[in-house]
Amino acid sequence: MASSIIEALKRIFIPVERDDNEPEPQQAQEPQQEPELKPAQKPIQEFPQEKKEPEPEHDEAAHVVQVQEEVVEHLIAQLQALHGKEDQVKGLKLWTTDTVTALALKGNDFNKLLKLRLDDAGFEKTQLTGREVIVQLAPEGARSLGHGVSFTLSDDEPASTVVCARITLSEVSGYGTLAQPCYILDTALKTEFRVGRGRIGSRDAHWVNDIVVRDDDSDDVMRHFNSYVSSQQALLIARDGRFFLQATPFGCRDTGGCATKIISSTTVRELTDTAQLHLLHDGDIIELGTRVRLAVSFA
Repeated sequence: MASSIIEALKRIFIPVERDDNEPEPQQAQEPQQEPELKPAQKPIQEFPQEKKEPEPEHDEAAHVVQVQEEVVEHLIAQLQALHGKEDQVKGLKLWTTDTVTALALKGNDFNKLLKLRLDDAGFEKTQLTGREVIVQLAPEGARSLGHGVSFTLSDDEPASTVVCARITLSEVSGYGTLAQPCYILDTALKTEFRVGRGRIGSRDAHWVNDIVVRDDDSDDVMRHFNSYVSSQQALLIARDGRFFLQATPFGCRDTGGCATKIISSTTVRELTDTAQLHLLHDGDIIELGTRVRLAVSFA
């Protein structure tokens, strides 16, 4: 009895030596929670995108051919009605204000097409003498061929086509300065007048201005206003007793130049097409660059 009590006390107070090779008792592991299973995701259905048909590109070559064909067709029809089939086509002039159309009418392809169609129409002896393509507004009496093209013949022009006219351009006080206070342009002397800053064009030594905006004004403010005017700003063209203003590429903002405007009592027109002629009226104001102004007078 006493010995069993002693053995029990030993087990309580005397540590028991453990064999190193004896495996440690494993601790009870808490049961792991199984990962929550997400409902199976349906694959995203990709719908095939509709293939967009490429937009048809504008066929410039086809357009040029169409213009050439229609101009020739209308021209021959009008020649047949006017002159018969054996006459010569003398002094043929084609008029248009569109530079692209003008290029289409100037090439050898158009010349060959016109000659071929004239032959087919019975104009075997027709001679295309003095043919010109002019990028300007057609004169009064010109016959339309469509696509903004008109034509005249030398027979259409009277013996004397010169109608003399005068226009006075005067500087507007406080709006830039001219080399002389006013210019009187007489069509009896010439029919095309150049406008720009300084006497000679800075990009073309052959460009000599008839209406000169000063480039040497002693007044700093006026010299500053004048500096916005190109040395090759615009043209004044006389025709049939009327005057037209035409911007050069250097006097048109759409082509990287300076602005050219016509200010009337009711409207302000900026010249955005260097092939277009703009009719001037008595009392108009021509504005060059940002400030320089010229008063127009037919009195």
